[in-house]
Amino acid sequence: MKYDKLDKSKEEHLGQLEKLVTQLEKMNFADYIGYVHRPFYVFYINFLIGVARGVGLTVGASLVVAFLFQLVSAIIKMNIPFITEILQNIVRIVQSTPVIH
Repeated sequence: MKYDKLDKSKEEHLGQLEKLVTQLEKMNFADYIGYVHRPFYVFYINFLIGVARGVGLTVGASLVVAFLFQLVSAIIKMNIPFITEILQNIVRIVQSTPVIH
């Protein structure tokens, strides 16, 4: 009888251990351990991600500004009285602003 209780206890512990292993596999725990052992790799990957975000932001902002510039130019060429005056005033203000070198 004493051994039956020990066998059940072992089975319960093995069942809990199997659940733990399954959870760790779902969490990709081995990948985290790999990152701990290779900190330079993590730094390198994060650096590349940062560079990619910076380049993406720069290209995206340039495209948006170019589109807005083309839109404003087209509106000025349409010669709509009120809107054209406002946009021409904005262009004069921008052009008259001194450039700091």
